[in-house]
Amino acid sequence: MKNKNKKILIPTGIFPPDIGGPASYVPQISKYLSIQGYNVTVFTYSDENYITDDLLYNFEVVRVQRKLNFILRELYSLFILFKLIKNVDLVFANGHFFKSLMLCKIFRIKFIAKIVGDYSWERAQNRGWTDLNIDNFQTSKKSIFLKLLDWASKYPIRKASNVIVPSYYLKNLISKFWAVPSNNISVIYNSFNPSNNEETYILSPREFKYRAIAINRLVPWKRMENVISAIQYCQDVELIIIGEGPEKQKLINLANNLGLTKKVNFFGQISKKYIHSIIGQCDFFILNSSYEGLPHVVLESVWAQTPVLATNVGGTSESFINGKEGILIEMCDPIDLSKKITEITREIESFVFEKNNFLEKFSMEKMLTSTEHLLKLNIGD
Repeated sequence: MKNKNKKILIPTGIFPPDIGGPASYVPQISKYLSIQGYNVTVFTYSDENYITDDLLYNFEVVRVQRKLNFILRELYSLFILFKLIKNVDLVFANGHFFKSLMLCKIFRIKFIAKIVGDYSWERAQNRGWTDLNIDNFQTSKKSIFLKLLDWASKYPIRKASNVIVPSYYLKNLISKFWAVPSNNISVIYNSFNPSNNEETYILSPREFKYRAIAINRLVPWKRMENVISAIQYCQDVELIIIGEGPEKQKLINLANNLGLTKKVNFFGQISKKYIHSIIGQCDFFILNSSYEGLPHVVLESVWAQTPVLATNVGGTSESFINGKEGILIEMCDPIDLSKKITEITREIESFVFEKNNFLEKFSMEKMLTSTEHLLKLNIGD
């Protein structure tokens, strides 16, 4: 193939079995680029080695253990990236932006970035340094440390040859606040097609009439504490939560304190091959975030013909049709959220899903070919 000598490195913060947008996107684009003849290597942080799982990919996966001491991990990852980047033709970063850009500058290699959010805001939310939403955070007064973190996370995006984002909302945000020229930003929607290796996961029999599901990292801006609190007011609804994150123990304690051990079930991390099956056995999907770039899990829910109840933030409104495939709501307290949950249970049978229209907008082929075209323009002949 004409691309066989072109080497692309894709650094990412998360990768399967992790759950999250990049963990869904990176395997898709890496597999496609490899089929097109590119020599693709993925670099990621990981909880374990997963050597056996990685052998199933048609591209190389290089993992660094998250559990390493922070300084040791950063130095070791910098060393590994140094060895990888000096031998590639292009870096397509989905994470590790600052380290990757600095090394690209040293070796004069093109740097393209795909972003799905604001890392400095996410870090500040995780550490409790801010309770502002992502929009207000952009113009807020910051401590010296936060200013440095903010600069370090945004500088690589400003210096990228091109930036890919999954929604027009995010394009407008980084164009307005990050000083990235609008013509340097490409909106390429995430996509969803059922995987060939999907397997059935049999859920235990229901104890309640309706079953809701939430799939996300358990981080502050997902606002899962409000979802759990709302469930206590919904007599006929139980909730499945899939995902891991720093908020997990806090959320488990909340469910226990509210006496919801039978109504709220924490599944932890679940292999992606089972996700579609699990979603399909639930009555509706709930997303209560204060921010989303373009939620991949919503695409999966629509494909499974499971109605969506989601907050109208970020690019979420671009991911499904309000009133037809689900309901968009404004952020609210648990009591009002419980009323919205009751509303969607009453309308379960009224939602309509048209897969042809869905695939026209979120076509896997469109996402893959559009991304390759942009990479090809930068990688050269």
